[in-house]
Amino acid sequence: MANIVSSGTNNTASKKRTNNVHLDMTPMVDLAFLLVTFFVLATSMKKPSVMEIIYPDENGIPNEVNNAITLLLPEDGANCIYYQGMWKGKETTLLPTDFSKDGLRKILLNQNNTTILKLNKLLSQFPADRAAWSEQQRVSYLTQYRTLLDTNPSPTVIIKTLPATPFAKVVAAWDELQICSIQKRVVQDMNEEERQLFEQQ
Repeated sequence: MANIVSSGTNNTASKKRTNNVHLDMTPMVDLAFLLVTFFVLATSMKKPSVMEIIYPDENGIPNEVNNAITLLLPEDGANCIYYQGMWKGKETTLLPTDFSKDGLRKILLNQNNTTILKLNKLLSQFPADRAAWSEQQRVSYLTQYRTLLDTNPSPTVIIKTLPATPFAKVVAAWDELQICSIQKRVVQDMNEEERQLFEQQ
């Protein structure tokens, strides 16, 4: 790594000799890259979070429709329309709402109030920083979380769109579901009957 280069004159009177040291830094550069590679591979990365989505069956009907809220998103405007329960054709009552805190959010919070309270109580049993959870804590939380959803009548929200519905409107609706801790979610296209009744509003 280090080479000693001797220089000087062969003077018998003084017999002085000087040595110049030359360091070869190439191995140090290799070592630096090895350390960088080690820390990149050994660093604990953030674990991906899983979001549960309920997909429709082959006929386009959601697998879970009990306590359902269907949200119809228009092509333009800030408002949207929703109905509760199963689709009943022309007898279905469509209600207007928007994405304000007193609109869709208030409706969802009222529907999901029991589940939110129990979910907050469950989360209080674990550290606030989810990244600090051990594997045992993560498994324990997921087990209790799934049991909580299975034993509580939390609503299923079905978001239905038209072909020209802006993606930003879908994202806005999705954000409201996240704020209200709605875990059962479905995204679908409006059927023809819904579209016709929707356009008559």
